[in-house]
Amino acid sequence: MPLHFDVALLHAPSVYDFRNLRRVHYGPISDVIPSRPVFDMYPVGFIHIASYLEKRGVKTGIFNIAARMLNEPGLDVPKLIKGIKAALYAVDIHWLVHAHGAVEVAKLVKEVHGAPVAVGGFSATYYWREILEKYPFIDFVVLGDTTEPVMYQLLHAVEGGDRERLYEIPNLAFRDGDKIVNTGIRYVPQELDDLKPDYTAVARAMIRSGIRNSLPWSTFFKHPIAAVISYKGCPLNCLACGGSNYTYRAVFGRGGLGRKSPRTLVEEFREITDWLKVPVFFVGDLQYLGRRYLEEFTELLRREKPSVELIFEFFTPPPREVLSLYRRAGDVVYLQISPRVPRRGY
Repeated sequence: MPLHFDVALLHAPSVYDFRNLRRVHYGPISDVIPSRPVFDMYPVGFIHIASYLEKRGVKTGIFNIAARMLNEPGLDVPKLIKGIKAALYAVDIHWLVHAHGAVEVAKLVKEVHGAPVAVGGFSATYYWREILEKYPFIDFVVLGDTTEPVMYQLLHAVEGGDRERLYEIPNLAFRDGDKIVNTGIRYVPQELDDLKPDYTAVARAMIRSGIRNSLPWSTFFKHPIAAVISYKGCPLNCLACGGSNYTYRAVFGRGGLGRKSPRTLVEEFREITDWLKVPVFFVGDLQYLGRRYLEEFTELLRREKPSVELIFEFFTPPPREVLSLYRRAGDVVYLQISPRVPRRGY
C-alpha cells in the first residue's frame, strides 16, 4: 500500500549499486561518522526540516534508503520508491562522497513518479550549476546551510504550479526553460532558537514513514547516539574542511556564527532524552561562544541532572577552567578531540 506525503526526504548510499560491486574503495572519510562506508547516516538537517514542516501541517516522510539497503540486502529499491507518493521529493547531497548515490536515486524518483525533485546540502550548494546543467531529472537545488523555510515555500509553489513564485523564494536554484536561475542565498539566520527541532513532530514523521525506513543509520539500535547542533559556521580556516570559515562566507553566505541560546540547547537536550535515553553529542567547540555562554549552558545542563552520557567537542585545547565546567554538567562526560588549525576567521 503506497505511503502518501507532501514532502519525502530521501537519503541515498554513497555508491548506489554498491551491492553489485565486488570491491569498492570508499576512502578514509567513511570513518568519521557513526555509520558504514556507504554513508548510511542522513544529515541532521533531515530532522530540522521534518520538524519545521510537520509543525506547519506538512506531511513529511523520512526514508533512509542507504540504511535499508544495508539491513535488507535483497531490498527492491525501485519498488520501495514506487510505494512513496509525494508532491515533492528531496534528496540530500550534503557530503560529497555520496554524490553518486544521491544522483542515481534522484534519477530513479523521476523515472518512477515524474514528480518534482529537489536536492540540497553543502555539496549541492557548491555544485548547484553543474547539477542543473547536467541532470535534467533534478528540478531544484536548495542552497545554504539553513533551508527549512525554503523547503516550505518551495512545496507551496510546486503544489500551486506557480513558477513565478519560485523567483521570490530565497536560497533556490532552478531551470526556467533554457535559463538557469539562482535567487541568491538571502536567508542566513543568525539566531537559530526558533529553528530548534520539535522532537514530537520528528517522531510523528518517523512513525508515519515506518521506523525501519527512518532510522538515522543502519546500526542505530545497536549504537545509538543523538546530536545537538550547537551553532552554524566556524571561526577556523582548516585547509581540509568543507565547513571552514572561508567556505561558510564564500559559499553559504554566512558572515558569523549562527547561534542558539544556552537555554535552547538545554531544551533540545531535554526533548531528546524525553524520547530516547541515549548519549548526546553537542556538536561544535562551545569555547567559541564565550566563557559566559559556557557558564550559563553548563549550569542549566547540570540542573537537568542528566542520566545519559554527555559528549563535548574541542577544536583547540581547553583550559582547566573549561574542563571543570563540563565536568560539573553531568555524571558521565566524554571529550572528543577534533584538532584544527588554530587560525581565526571571524
